[in-house]
Amino acid sequence: MDGDEVAQAYIRYPDGRRLPLCELRAFERLSIAAGGAAEMRVAIPLASLAKWDIQTNGLAVPAGEYVIFAGGHSADAQVEAKFNIVP
Repeated sequence: MDGDEVAQAYIRYPDGRRLPLCELRAFERLSIAAGGAAEMRVAIPLASLAKWDIQTNGLAVPAGEYVIFAGGHSADAQVEAKFNIVP
C-alpha cells in the first residue's frame, strides 16, 4: 500500500553534560510507493550544535561522541551513525 512518512533526524549529544538528551534537527514528509523506499538527506552545520558554555560565557560546540539517528519519531532509530568532535 502507498503511504506517507514524516522522517525525522535527531542528534544525541555527548554524555555527562547538561545538554538535551536529543534534539530534532531535520524532518521531511516522504511519499513512498507500495514496496518502495525513500531517501532523506540531512545537512547539519557544525555551528548549529553550539550550546552556551558557562565557563567561557559564550557559545561552544561540546567535544565528545555524538549520535545522529533517524526514524518516524525520537524513539524509532531506524538508522544511526556516530561521530566525534575533539577539543
